[in-house]
Amino acid sequence: MCYDGDRYIYVGTVAGVLCRIDIETDTVEKIANVMAAGRFPALALDSAGVLYGGGGTRENTQLCRYHPRHKTIEVWGDLKDEEKQTRPARIHEIAVGDDGTLYLGENDHHKRSSYLWSVKFS
Repeated sequence: MCYDGDRYIYVGTVAGVLCRIDIETDTVEKIANVMAAGRFPALALDSAGVLYGGGGTRENTQLCRYHPRHKTIEVWGDLKDEEKQTRPARIHEIAVGDDGTLYLGENDHHKRSSYLWSVKFS
């Protein structure tokens, strides 16, 4: 879950759905089915109020960016480090740096230690 500091609590579900809870009306709004593989635990807001999310399982991981003001969502899948020829097993945590870099906490990789990944969008 991630609170926007104003009116909404954003939630990623185990089915891969992005929702938000309106704390003024106690209603839940489904925004989009985002994570095709399900499991959507990681959410963070940047300083401009743009929401980033990450999730997935079994090396089928995805990231998304949701612009609440415009109600647009972008999704990136098939996350992979080409140099190391490896993929995140599961994205469990996400943070946004002041420069826009996303930091992704991976967990439960069964063949190696889990990594802290970083992603910078152009």
